[in-house]
Amino acid sequence: MTRIGLVVHNIHDEFSIELIKGADLFCSKNSCQLFILPVNAKNISAYGYEYRYQASMDFINSSNFDGLIFSGGSLSSFITLDEYKEILDKIESVPIVNITTDVKGYPYVTSDSQSAFKKIITHLITVHNCKKFILIKANDYSSDSVDRENWFYQVLKEYKINFNPSNVLNGDFNRQKAVKVLDEFIAKNGLDTDAIVCLNDTMAVGVCELLNKKNIKIPQDIIVTGFDDKEQARYLNTNLTTVNQNIQQQAYKAAEVLMNIIQGKKVNHKNIIKGKEKIRCSCGCLPPSEIKTESINANGKKIRFNQKQLSYFMRELPQRFISQFYAIHYFLSDTREVSAFQEFLDNLPKHLDRANIDAISICVYEKPVLHRPEEDFVIPNKVKRIVKFEKQYKNALNYEEVYFNPHEQILPKNTFFKNYQKLVVIPLFEKNLQYGYFVASIEADNYLFYEILCEFFAKEFTNALKINIFHEKNQELETAYTSLEQNAWQLSYLSQTDELTQIMNRRGFLNNIAEVFSKNLSGMIIYCDMDGLKTINDTYGHEFGDKAIIAQSKILLNSCSAVDIVARFAGDEFVIAAINMDKEGFEKLKKSINNQCEYVNSNSNYKYKISISMGATSFGPGNYDLPILLAQADSELYKEKKLKKGK
Repeated sequence: MTRIGLVVHNIHDEFSIELIKGADLFCSKNSCQLFILPVNAKNISAYGYEYRYQASMDFINSSNFDGLIFSGGSLSSFITLDEYKEILDKIESVPIVNITTDVKGYPYVTSDSQSAFKKIITHLITVHNCKKFILIKANDYSSDSVDRENWFYQVLKEYKINFNPSNVLNGDFNRQKAVKVLDEFIAKNGLDTDAIVCLNDTMAVGVCELLNKKNIKIPQDIIVTGFDDKEQARYLNTNLTTVNQNIQQQAYKAAEVLMNIIQGKKVNHKNIIKGKEKIRCSCGCLPPSEIKTESINANGKKIRFNQKQLSYFMRELPQRFISQFYAIHYFLSDTREVSAFQEFLDNLPKHLDRANIDAISICVYEKPVLHRPEEDFVIPNKVKRIVKFEKQYKNALNYEEVYFNPHEQILPKNTFFKNYQKLVVIPLFEKNLQYGYFVASIEADNYLFYEILCEFFAKEFTNALKINIFHEKNQELETAYTSLEQNAWQLSYLSQTDELTQIMNRRGFLNNIAEVFSKNLSGMIIYCDMDGLKTINDTYGHEFGDKAIIAQSKILLNSCSAVDIVARFAGDEFVIAAINMDKEGFEKLKKSINNQCEYVNSNSNYKYKISISMGATSFGPGNYDLPILLAQADSELYKEKKLKKGK
């Protein structure tokens, strides 16, 4: 069976979804196996955790795939074409076809959307008399954005319309960024314009939401257009005038070109799929009441939804969303507390069944691997498959452990009894640590639901795995008790472990922080104190006070990275040494801890509320005087306590 890898930005963006649908259709017709690899664009670390998905790039080689399709337009969004070419050139002996991006030496498929886009801009000028424009684009690394911007200028030049360059805003093809830059523009300049032209639908949807909040009516007060014809853009109350790139057809054609290369046939370097303009409500040509009309073509003819489409919108789609929301609800209900590893695995079949995931295989590294944003991740040569599941085989979990080299095969041979046509590869990570990955079959086409579920699953899995590692270490210590040397080790461990919470005590903290300082590491010392413990003890007794302290320790452990040091100093006083944390990271940690406190308060039977105050100070080379650091952190804690009491 031919194995095709589809490398996309993520699996929830509608551009990626349409690519997956097109590639999947080709694979189903030609008996190919499709592997979906969401890797996110290089240098996307500015948007948070996304860079961790780049780990999957290390799977890409001729042993794992017969050919690859790259979503070039999105994957090259934050780098130059030369840098993108370097990434492709590192992949040896695997045929590659790009979507939208022209890179020398690699065939590509693109949409001839220039004509359709120019027709829309011409339509705004000639039919709606638009003369004053705002253009929201992406950065200049994006060839898609650069091309569309040039087409925009060409039409304006043709109609001799002057355009103010300060009306060009960079939205990075991102909804939040587009909303932010437009909101700032309006605050500074007002909104004296006829139309806002967005160079993709994602930004246009955000723009429409912002204008609605400001009570600016579309299209009466201002026209908004997009580009891509995403589903969300079609189903807005004022649906978008936009360009349909026929993304599914592009992906289908890319798979077709790739198969020809694999079979040794000659192919064209450039392969074109024709784009279409979609005239709808957001320019004023189609009233929102026309719910049976999909769009208007260039000749003014109404394009109707067919009966099957309307039935899908009205019946199938709502029911599907309800079922998927319930699946997520049940998963979250069963994971309110961090589960032991085996308990988590034992509960997997019922969650996978609700989510219509037919098969999954979980693979882990021997120990977590550090993954920094600026570094390419290298998957270890030795990986352990710890569990596999196939619904059609009596929902049985198979716990047979198999070691293998993932550079030679993503999964060990014969992992699944059935050759599933469509598999997604998702890395398992927590903060900057990679734990492994899982491979799952996905049959339905609501990829946003699957990405949400996979993210929840990955988080709970890594939490359970951390607890398992902790228990394994404890088990090792218990086994070592039989010899004098091992007994001494056990005593040393116990001497550094808090009896109530089973986490590190003051002595353990001092020993471990000394090692951190010796390695010239940086980070923050954080002092933590429970609010109102005395009241809990006086009102409910010390037994409940102890339960509150144990809950506090679990909240702190669950919020911190595996490399952080968490210790109980005395009573309800805890200290954290957060490695590589800065002030921004501390604020995120505080928010995470506060959210977990609220969750425990809402979902436990405690008669009291748990709340934690924190104070922090930075450490690093030249600043390793622990007594001073602890005093500074305690002083910051006192300020927060005082602030809370003053409210």
